[in-house]
Amino acid sequence: MMRGGSYNRLSGGSNSHASSYFSNNGPSYYTPSNYIPNIYNNNNTTTNNGSKMKYLQYFLMLVFLFFVVLTIFYRSSAYAFTTTDVAPIPGSTSTSIKPIVNGRPKQLKAVTWNIAAINNNPFEYWITSQDPSYNSLMSNVSQFIVSTPSSFDQSISTVFNDKMLGELLDLLQDAKLLSPASSTGTPTTTSTDAAVGGMRGMGSTTTTNSLATVDDLRNYFTTNFANKKIISEFIKDGIIGKKRLVSMPDRVTNTINTADGKVVLRPTVINCYDHANLKDLNNWWKEWKLFMFQKDIVTKKKSKSTSGGSSATAASTGSSSTGTTANSGTSTSSVSITQKGKIFKSIQRIEKSKYPSITVEEEKMSIPLSILSLAIFDSILIHMMNHISFTYPQLDWQKMRTTMCNSLNHQKTSRVLQILDTTYSKEDIIFLQEVAGNFISITKDRTTLGNLYDIHQSSLMDTDRDQNSFILLKKGKFRDVIEVTSEVNAIMAEQSAKMKVKVPVVAGDLIVLLAADAKDKSSKYIFASFHGDTNG
Repeated sequence: MMRGGSYNRLSGGSNSHASSYFSNNGPSYYTPSNYIPNIYNNNNTTTNNGSKMKYLQYFLMLVFLFFVVLTIFYRSSAYAFTTTDVAPIPGSTSTSIKPIVNGRPKQLKAVTWNIAAINNNPFEYWITSQDPSYNSLMSNVSQFIVSTPSSFDQSISTVFNDKMLGELLDLLQDAKLLSPASSTGTPTTTSTDAAVGGMRGMGSTTTTNSLATVDDLRNYFTTNFANKKIISEFIKDGIIGKKRLVSMPDRVTNTINTADGKVVLRPTVINCYDHANLKDLNNWWKEWKLFMFQKDIVTKKKSKSTSGGSSATAASTGSSSTGTTANSGTSTSSVSITQKGKIFKSIQRIEKSKYPSITVEEEKMSIPLSILSLAIFDSILIHMMNHISFTYPQLDWQKMRTTMCNSLNHQKTSRVLQILDTTYSKEDIIFLQEVAGNFISITKDRTTLGNLYDIHQSSLMDTDRDQNSFILLKKGKFRDVIEVTSEVNAIMAEQSAKMKVKVPVVAGDLIVLLAADAKDKSSKYIFASFHGDTNG
């Protein structure tokens, strides 16, 4: 339906048929056809040369196209191109990666697929449906948002009211995400990461910052939200989307796959929540508070352990969740630690260096501000859907959502794995992006994929986000596989420091591997799988 400040997908747009999900958004191939230059241009034809010249040009064009077709047919797969100038990897026992100078690069078949595990919204697109009730519901939603009558476009404070705001501020203070102003007027100082329980994934640092006060957030709401219109000035506000005030907390709370095999859903319109009736705002708000501040979930966090040694370790096998990095005679491995905590602890700070639209004031209070923004967003959607269902009692949006989720969402993971098992099981390399944190635990029981591929995930992977990149390497095809994601991040950090800019890459977005051909050790490769958001 919508994410963050974007509403375009609600009414269909260019992607209006979610029933074709796997054919429209499935893997894409890198083929030599992507690199064929347009060397023939009819505009260059000179009429003065006569018909013979035209026929000659047509003949040459046909000959060219013939060879292009033959080339595509013969080489209809991706190449892993080697380079003749590869810099050494810092911290590696090897001084450099030896280039291939003689001979032609080896042909590898590869496929890349953003499987969008993060998307659990059955209303993301207007699907093709023969159900007149569904089409009527979506038409009314579209009218509510796109054509918004003034009577519908009321102020935020009439939907997310003062009582809700006061209760949320109290909960945020109890959670130590806000502080009351001290008697001297100086905000309380505390460790930000300690307040959120250290559940943010790798790359988060423990710093001591002055927390924003309850009054700070209340004043922000009064100034920036209270009198804004719910549709024209909030849902349609692109700046809110650029600041990630809604989309960032939604990523980690929409649909949570816990370490103990459970699926926990936020009470909202844009997922498959069905644990309580959300027939009015009061019911919704009760469930929302319990979800965010009272419910405990079990998650996994990676921590690093370092052991000394006279030489660097070998590559990780990719078949387990432990990554190993060579670094000056010591090996650093990541170990998964299971921990229990409240859901609000997974909300991450929004950095101005990555999202420049956010102000310094907003960055300081970005965790509580994100929770507030998400509450406002969810309340508006609940209000809208219930208004439509109240006006048209036959349009039960919760019942329709349950039907859609059973058809489209609940079987998504098994369908993705089925496609990988069958259609793409002959590839040498499979690059995956936006993968769920529990991907390995799901695939270990699937004999085809697990038997054919070594599954590599980053040692820096953030299990709280379903936006991780993976690389699957065909067993027996490669040797000496080493993950160098940390080393690549170090290079980017060094360069960004020189350029005084921050590289917008977060834990899990990137995985980089070094590998050698199993039969020809001199043939070496660098493989990388990367996912970036709109500002990445």
